[in-house]
Amino acid sequence: MKKICPRCKVNEKKGDYCISCNREKSKEYRNNYPERCREYKNRYHEKSRDKLKLSGRIYYYNHIEKERKRKKEYYEKNPTYNSDYYKLNKEKIIKNTKEYKDNNKEKVSNIKKEWYNQNKQLITNGRKEYYKKNKKIIIERNKINKCINCGKNIYHKSKRCINCNKEILKKLRAKRILPVKDTSIEIKIQNFLKQLNIEFFTHQYIKIEHGYQCDILIPSMNMVIECDGDYWHKYPIGREIDNIRTKELLNKGFKVLRLWESEIKNMDLNYFKEKLK
Repeated sequence: MKKICPRCKVNEKKGDYCISCNREKSKEYRNNYPERCREYKNRYHEKSRDKLKLSGRIYYYNHIEKERKRKKEYYEKNPTYNSDYYKLNKEKIIKNTKEYKDNNKEKVSNIKKEWYNQNKQLITNGRKEYYKKNKKIIIERNKINKCINCGKNIYHKSKRCINCNKEILKKLRAKRILPVKDTSIEIKIQNFLKQLNIEFFTHQYIKIEHGYQCDILIPSMNMVIECDGDYWHKYPIGREIDNIRTKELLNKGFKVLRLWESEIKNMDLNYFKEKLK
């Protein structure tokens, strides 16, 4: 006669209870006493650590020759798995794959359509379950905001669009004084202007297409003086941006005086007067 489990009273008894009841009891014990289970596990691991290492090594050394023979037989039957085969026949493999894709486009598309029609319900149910679990994340990710200034749709968390942010940055840069310290070249020319009793302003923003802060501005003469370093401004050719800005300033009605570093170091007050004229 079969012994029936006293707990579920359905399955066959093996030990005190059936297999399913023993599993449920072990889960309950682990949840109720997790610290005890860790202690037992650590003790078992310490005792059987060396035995497991030895048993693994012995099994490996006994069965290593069998595994090598099995691999050799497998590669002999299937030569495409060898690296030498691929190197020798690389061009053929690539051509065959391209030809197969070009000739069998309709087959591939039909197979995809059939697979989708067969598994349509599974895909829709899976998407619904994913949406239910991650509803908040999806709504925040696909949230559409509006720009404060222009009212355009924005697909990120900032309050303004990219164009409005650029305009605000330009205005802030116009007010900001750069550089913080004047160079030795600029200080020399500022001293010349002070000796000649000419009013000037340093690092004033000029509104042109390529707006920037000029080195020295003389409003009485409507002149801009630029003190260009030999290294940074690429002596004697000059940078493209500098040439573009000089043209824009001349079109706007300014006089432009560009002085190189090597020229300023050997400059006197009389020579500077001639340059201003």
